[in-house]
Amino acid sequence: MPAKTLAKIGKYDVVEVLGKGGMGVVYKAMDNRIGRLVAIKMMTGGFADNPDLLKRFYREAQSTGTLQHPNIVIVYDLGDQDGNPYLVMEFLEGEPLDKLIASRRETSLVQKLDWIIQCCNGLNYAHQRGIVHRDIKPANLMVLRDGAAKIVDFGIARIGDASLTKTGQVVGTITYMSPEQINAQVVDGRTDIFSAGVMLYELLTGTLPFDGRDTAATLLKIIHEPPPPLKNFLSDYPAELEEVLFRALAKDREERYATAEDFAFDLSRVQEQLKKSMVSDYVVRARNSIEKQELTRAKELLQQVLKVDTQHSVAKELMHDVQQRLQKQQRGEQIRQLRSHAEDALSQRLFEDAISYIDQAISLDKTNPELLNLRDLAREAKQRRDKASDEVRRAESGQLSGHLEDALKHVEEALRLEPDNAQAKALQVAISRELQAKSKDQKVKSILDEARKQISSRKFTDAFDMLKAAEQIDPSSPEVHALMNLASSGREQEMRRRDLERLTTEIEEALSRDQYSDASAKADAALQKYTNEPALLKLKAIAEKQKDAAEKRKFLDEQMSAARKLLDAGKAGDALALLEKAAQKAPSESRLQSLLAIVRDSAEREKTEQVKAQYIQKAKEAMRHKDYAVAVQMLEAASRELEDSAEIQDLLQFARDEAAQAERRRKIEGI
Repeated sequence: MPAKTLAKIGKYDVVEVLGKGGMGVVYKAMDNRIGRLVAIKMMTGGFADNPDLLKRFYREAQSTGTLQHPNIVIVYDLGDQDGNPYLVMEFLEGEPLDKLIASRRETSLVQKLDWIIQCCNGLNYAHQRGIVHRDIKPANLMVLRDGAAKIVDFGIARIGDASLTKTGQVVGTITYMSPEQINAQVVDGRTDIFSAGVMLYELLTGTLPFDGRDTAATLLKIIHEPPPPLKNFLSDYPAELEEVLFRALAKDREERYATAEDFAFDLSRVQEQLKKSMVSDYVVRARNSIEKQELTRAKELLQQVLKVDTQHSVAKELMHDVQQRLQKQQRGEQIRQLRSHAEDALSQRLFEDAISYIDQAISLDKTNPELLNLRDLAREAKQRRDKASDEVRRAESGQLSGHLEDALKHVEEALRLEPDNAQAKALQVAISRELQAKSKDQKVKSILDEARKQISSRKFTDAFDMLKAAEQIDPSSPEVHALMNLASSGREQEMRRRDLERLTTEIEEALSRDQYSDASAKADAALQKYTNEPALLKLKAIAEKQKDAAEKRKFLDEQMSAARKLLDAGKAGDALALLEKAAQKAPSESRLQSLLAIVRDSAEREKTEQVKAQYIQKAKEAMRHKDYAVAVQMLEAASRELEDSAEIQDLLQFARDEAAQAERRRKIEGI
């Protein structure tokens, strides 16, 4: 459907064409029913008949439509127009981040970090709902006029564990892909974190962190090479920024941030440092204005600070101080008079009058801590005596009913209110004695209950230690002695368990340090002491397996390193032979297969260049002997064998021209 003739899509009136791409057209349109501008993405032409592209289009609608987040584009509707499916989305007024990067517009580090933080917030929301974007790049992050950033195009996102791509198919944009995407592994949210890190690197430096001379070189850099340090491009940046960025770009996703939320958190900490340096000058100038009593000027400066950092605590405090000072200039004298009246009333124990004066003062300054405290003092003074008497009555009632803890709380509260209350003091002594006796019985009972649990869990040593403590509290308890005998008989088993745990821990620590031979030796020694112990047998098997795996990794690393050196030296054929031999020993190793594909391509190019050089050498030799016909014949054969070789074509044309000139000279000489 031609875009120029389209005036309406469903219920939406088309305003203009925003852009065209491989899958169709994006329109700006109006929903007249609610007066809202929208963006409509429509598949056009033959694409609507392509099942794979249709699946991708509807998947974008499904994945994006379930997401409701400030940093993700909102999907309103999905429809079909004359066989062309379309998606109705929020209309975003702004620019994609790739255009901002290309424009090299001067932007503060604070703002750049803010865009990526917003992107991470949107990604974290999507990841929590099982959606992985898989194509995070500057073109898919819209920056709005108010500075907000929104992620667009979830068209190749993965929903849950389902995938509409074929096994091993790489989906996304090469320069922003994670190593696991390139190796066609199953991806999770951490692949978006890697892509966001690439995007941040490009935003900071104006260049990509992994940019090779061709696709193969780029893939090798993504998989194996670290990004260049920021100091190559930036002169002034926080050191922590590079640490955060390089963690997001870790080759091993286990070393990357676990969540986009963690990435955003660390970026926010760096951003806060930058904000402080930006606003420090304004804060100093505001302080100087406050000291000079130039409160209006101070307020203007602080407003500028809070525009940059709405949560700047010092600026907020200073702003609050300025506002208070301005208010105090108008109301200070009135508040002072009301407070004076209140204090006079308190001194005369006229609590109602005092509270009335204080309430009038607080209505003028609701946050004044001194006034609030003074009102609390007045209310407390009025209520203290009546409340103390009430607490004593409650304590007496609690003692009679056996609720000693509550009774003690009430009597302590009474003494807090009236420290010299004799009735409360006597009641406190009586209740405390009863509580001590009750506490002793409960403590022994609690220890016995816990000791029984420990014995049931076969923790006999812990149980025995507990029972010794119970014996010190109540030496005459027969139940304590009976349980001590039971615990003692199980201590030997407990000691055996602990020794076995110690041996197991030593083996596991050796495994964690990749000391597989040491771990195997320790397992053998432990098995001599505890024959056929299942846990030890299992650890022994793990150690042997890890040892074999380590040797295999070492072999592969050595072979791949040697192949890279041969490739760098221009010996692609030797590198190919080396890798093919290694692949026979490890046919399923993805790293090896990835490098093997790249080397095969280089070897083929090397072979082609050698054949071309041979043809050119022979042709030039023939032309030196003025055998132009032979040279033409050779170069025509080379042209058929080596298609699209500009060098062969140029030399062939030269040989034909020379042959024609030689033929003309013979004819002239013959005349």
